[in-house]
Order: sequence, then structure tokens, then C-alpha cells
Amino acid sequence: SQASFIYRDLTERYPDDKRALISLALISLPMGNIDMALDYIQRALIQHPDDASVYYYAAWLDSQNGNFNRSILRLKQALSIKPDYIKAKQLLATSLYKNGLWAESIALADELIALNRSGTNAWYIKAMALNQLKKYEEARRVLKTALAMSPEDEFLRLAIENSLLEHSKLELPERKEYANWHFERAQNFRQKNLIDQARYEYQRGLHLDPYSPQRAHYAELLGSMGYPSLQLEELIFMQDIEISNTYINDTVES
Repeated sequence: SQASFIYRDLTERYPDDKRALISLALISLPMGNIDMALDYIQRALIQHPDDASVYYYAAWLDSQNGNFNRSILRLKQALSIKPDYIKAKQLLATSLYKNGLWAESIALADELIALNRSGTNAWYIKAMALNQLKKYEEARRVLKTALAMSPEDEFLRLAIENSLLEHSKLELPERKEYANWHFERAQNFRQKNLIDQARYEYQRGLHLDPYSPQRAHYAELLGSMGYPSLQLEELIFMQDIEISNTYINDTVES
């Protein structure tokens, strides 16, 4: 609110100050003053009709309000003024996707990937659009390529795992691959006595590969946390799916 007061004072003295008008629009939105935000950005558009950045921020505000049709139009105006405006292309790819124009979104994402292969946002948008077109395996390949460039990106990994859970059979080897990644993390966390983190990783891994023998380690962890009834449930489940052993049978009996 203090920043808003300063910017308003500035626009009274300099009514055509682009930065002040855009800043007021961006500040007004999270304060809940949507009409005010649109009013300030419209003033900026009138004062600076040939400035690509003004169209970009106007489009961003439209996208935040769910007006993707107008966001797309304004982004195309920005790119007509400045064809190499990467931020505008990135937002346009997202707005096209949100507006259901998936093929166009993929085409623009490919253009962004060609310009910068390490930009994971473009890979993600392309994959999500492919999912909408029911090209699930191709979408996972796209996400996997992006994840190889940014292996710690949990957003990409979660997108792959969600796709596997929703659009693949339990027997798919790829599910085991991603489950094992979580099991390894769980073991590392256990060694460091980070129990809650270990439990979370076991749960994510078993969600992908419910028949994994790693369930025994998860059951053991639950027992060490003081949940013997939950430990028992896990071990009985292993007996039911016939992946138990003598140690598990003896533990259940005891």
C-alpha cells in the first residue's frame, strides 16, 4: 500500500510514466483492486501504444483474470512490435494452452525450445498440451528430456509420475524406474534420521510401484515411528500379494 501511494503520487506529476502505471497495475491486482489494475494498464496502453512491454504486462494481467482470448491478442501485438520478445512468447504458449489451442501451443513451445533447450517451462507446456491431445507417451518423453537437464526439478518429476499413474499399467518398467528413485532417497533420509522425509519418499515410490519389496522397509520405518498397527497392515498386504518371506511372516505372527 505504501508503494501504491508513492506510484500514485508519481503519476499525478508524470501522467505518462510507463513504469509507474505498470507498477500500479501489478500492485493493484494482489491487493484485490482488479478494476484499478485494468484501468492503470489501459492508461499505459493509451500512453505507450508502440511499447511491447506494456502489451506484455497487459496480457499477463488478463491471464491472471482468466481472460486468455484478450491475453493472446495482446501478446501477438507485443510480438508484432518486438518479434524476438522471449517472455511474450513464453506467456503466449501458456495462454494458448489455457485457451485450449493445444496444437498452436506445441508449435510455439517447439520454437522456444529451439531458442533455448535448457528452458524447462517450454518443455512442460508442450508436454501438458500433448496430454490434452491424449499423446501420453510422447508427453512423458518430452518431460523426461526436460528432467534430464534439470534432475532436481520436482515439478517435472511430479508431472511424469502423475502421467504414469493416470495413463499407464502397473507392469510398465518406467514406473519402477521412478519408484526406485524415491526409494533411494528414502534410504538416504533414513540414514540421516530424517524420518518424515523418508516416509514421504516411500509413499510416493509405493504409489508408483505398489508391489515393490521396498514395502518391507516402509513397514519397518512405520514400526520405528511407533505405528505397529500400520506396520502390520503393510506386512499383511505383502503376504496377500505373495511377496513376503520368512522374516515378514515371523514378524506378522509376533
